Amino acid sequence: MTSVAVVGGGAAGIGAAYSLISAGHEVTIYEAESHLGGHCFGVPIKLPNNKIVHLDAGVSDFNHENFVNVVALLDELKLEYYPVVQNASFMATDRTPLWYTRDGQPIYCREPLDRQGFEDEIARFVTTCHEVL
Repeated sequence: MTSVAVVGGGAAGIGAAYSLISAGHEVTIYEAESHLGGHCFGVPIKLPNNKIVHLDAGVSDFNHENFVNVVALLDELKLEYYPVVQNASFMATDRTPLWYTRDGQPIYCREPLDRQGFEDEIARFVTTCHEVL
């Protein structure tokens, strides 16, 4: 059995450790923070009935199309999950708002000169971004 050190206990480190353990290796994760998860963590929230729940924080986007390997791992571990629709905003270099998305749909702060061309380019990115992400 090979001993392997994984530096960083974020999503990538945990995924690597899981794969290595599944392949029969002994794994130690080294993480600088006091918790695992990196940018994915839970924030304790007190409900009106005094029950404490953990609200997921740090995940700005999660869907089946872009996160195929994550979904496969969550399914394998039988963990419950829900898609997160990413909303985004875009500004000019002088911080003037240009447009933003709500539930995946563009909302314009100012009309693009070529609206159809602009929307075609967004659609092209959405359908091809899997190749570069």
